[in-house]
Amino acid sequence: MANKKQPEVRLSQNTLIAIIAIVFVAAVLFFPREGLTGFTVAPTDGTGAGEQPVEPAEPTTTMPLIEKTKVYLSNYDLADFQDDNQKNLVAGTAQIIKSGNLLETVTTSASTGTSSTAEFNGGDVISVLSNASGYYRNSVKNVVIDETLKPIEVPIAAAATPTVSVEDKNGNTVTAIAMSTNDLTEIHHLIVKRPGDDSWFQLCGLGADYDDEQVEYQFKDLSGSFNNGELDLTDLVDRLDTAGLEAWWDYDSPVRYYDELDIEFFIKADKDVDPGSSGAFNTTIYVVDCEENLQNGQIVYTPETAADGDVGLADITYNVEIQ
Repeated sequence: MANKKQPEVRLSQNTLIAIIAIVFVAAVLFFPREGLTGFTVAPTDGTGAGEQPVEPAEPTTTMPLIEKTKVYLSNYDLADFQDDNQKNLVAGTAQIIKSGNLLETVTTSASTGTSSTAEFNGGDVISVLSNASGYYRNSVKNVVIDETLKPIEVPIAAAATPTVSVEDKNGNTVTAIAMSTNDLTEIHHLIVKRPGDDSWFQLCGLGADYDDEQVEYQFKDLSGSFNNGELDLTDLVDRLDTAGLEAWWDYDSPVRYYDELDIEFFIKADKDVDPGSSGAFNTTIYVVDCEENLQNGQIVYTPETAADGDVGLADITYNVEIQ
């Protein structure tokens, strides 16, 4: 018996293309993998069933550091700048400080900025402490080096001595006060004033030297209260402690441009004591100013000894005799 021919299946071209497309889609759906053109598999957190896509990490940007660069330093007269609307440069010195360490002392110019020798990277943080002859020391702190050849300006103030007097309630100058047993004086006024120029007096505190077995000073502080001040001057104002002063009051009260500082005070007798009964004696008020200095890696404003912090101008003393 002759073999029967199997029926021949012929597929049209369109049918063949459709079958190939179905097979391809099925492969993608049932066997997903990276690498197939146009398809990716979302990353997972590796927890198994019900895996959730992991959020892609935020891109990080690294800011380029400034190449090694110097700074340009200038001192200028703060008072002139305020009055004259211009920067009058002052020749002096500027100390460059980084992390509490003195890197370099630069001599500044009255005509141009002065370049440092020390070099810095972008992002370095420095402080500068400046001064000049006849000017208070002043600082700018934590300056970030964020540009090449960074200019740094430090305003400094011309220093000058004020006039100091003690007046009674009628405005009369007082140099002596009579007191009796358990007495309390009327309110007196310590007057500190400057003439009308650009110079300053940076009054930072008052001291008093008196016989504490006979009298006691009471000054009005910045809060408006009369008190006997700080009586333990050790480590607070060492040099005044060494000089034998009894008390100290903190003030931060610059005096300039016709300023007149009026600080009220009174004196009281010690309990059951008649001051001056054994003879008149002097009490002394000390008017003290300060300027900034580098102390133990920190820039401080203090009336301490020269080893710990600078005093700007010499103390001004005013005697009041107790009779």
